[in-house]
Amino acid sequence: MRRKPIFALLVLATLAIPAVADEVDDLVANLEYGDLDVRWKAAEALGEIGDSRAFDPLIESLKDDEDSRVRKGAAWALGLIGDPKAVDPLIEALQDDYGSARAGAAEALGRIGDPRAVEPLIALLYEEGSQSADPDPQVRANAAWALGEIGDFRATDVLYYWGVLKNKIACEATCSPGNTKQPYDANVQKAAKEAHSKIMNNFESLTSGLNHELYWVRADAAESLGKSGDPQAVDPLIEALKDEHPGVRANAAEALGAVGDPKAIDPLTEVVREDDDKSTRYYAARALGYIGDTRAVDLLIDALEDEEGRVRHNSAEALGNLHETWEIGAVAAVVPLIDALKDEDEWVRVSAAYSLGKIGDERATDPLIEVMEEDVHTGVQGWAAYALGMIGDRSAIEPLRAARGNENEWVRNMATDALTLIQAE
Repeated sequence: MRRKPIFALLVLATLAIPAVADEVDDLVANLEYGDLDVRWKAAEALGEIGDSRAFDPLIESLKDDEDSRVRKGAAWALGLIGDPKAVDPLIEALQDDYGSARAGAAEALGRIGDPRAVEPLIALLYEEGSQSADPDPQVRANAAWALGEIGDFRATDVLYYWGVLKNKIACEATCSPGNTKQPYDANVQKAAKEAHSKIMNNFESLTSGLNHELYWVRADAAESLGKSGDPQAVDPLIEALKDEHPGVRANAAEALGAVGDPKAIDPLTEVVREDDDKSTRYYAARALGYIGDTRAVDLLIDALEDEEGRVRHNSAEALGNLHETWEIGAVAAVVPLIDALKDEDEWVRVSAAYSLGKIGDERATDPLIEVMEEDVHTGVQGWAAYALGMIGDRSAIEPLRAARGNENEWVRNMATDALTLIQAE
């Protein structure tokens, strides 16, 4: 009983094919031989139909039609059809004498999404030295939008420039005091901001950025992957710990700490032990503390002896963070942290004092009282006082009361706060 309706639909579909074919043939003829309005409307109609037979005639119109509106319509249609073979002709059309045609070509390249278009589109926005961006604001806006659609990390720098820096610089030069209204290029700024945001939130774009030839692009990609918190970022970031540039390695280490996956412990451990860049070791030590894995304890204790003060500082801070994830490991860090209270670097002593307060082991009470009373830096004295309050050992009450008479206001305030913590228990 159901065969007749199905058969009827097949017949209708078969009959419809010649009708569409006839329509495409007619539109192609109009595109080639009609007057201006006819050619323009034919180009747009062919794009909406999307028939592949229109490809070659549209390419011809893009290249050779005498009117820029038809060339723009042909570009728009090719973008809708989406055939990658149109990329090279569309890139050529970015050099058209008329802005409307260039804008149409830029938009079409964004619709197709082929990475071959990235550098030519960037060139429309690039300004440095004698090189100027495209003079037409719609071309610039469309180029920015297209770069966001393609999603290639290479575009982030120029998009940030147009989305944030360009108009900020212009406003500083032309705006009256107190007036932050952007003077021009609002559409370009909006398109660039949105495109930049789209790329920075695209995982594939960010991971591709880790392989960019420019180190600062790789470093930005690593930082953004850390902000994303995506566990998929761990393996690419671990690989980035081997980057030739220390800025990339440092950002990758910090990003791994932000993601917090224990898979990164061993690679970060190797960085703390072997990397020859002190900033990279610094961020790797801090990352280990953020991750809070038990395997990091021995390494962080060893790092308290690192030659670089910032590494020792972060190791002391990281050991304090362990109390949140592994109490036994934190307790094992108490004696090394007490020793770090004598470190030559005042910031290491501050971190050691605060971490001892967080761990809360009463073995640290007497050493912290000594630091509060005798350290040459008031910042260290103040944090030692506050750490005593965090530990809550009542034997520290009298020394803290005495510290309220310290000549330094900071130390007095911290001692008062510490007494409040102890007496509240």
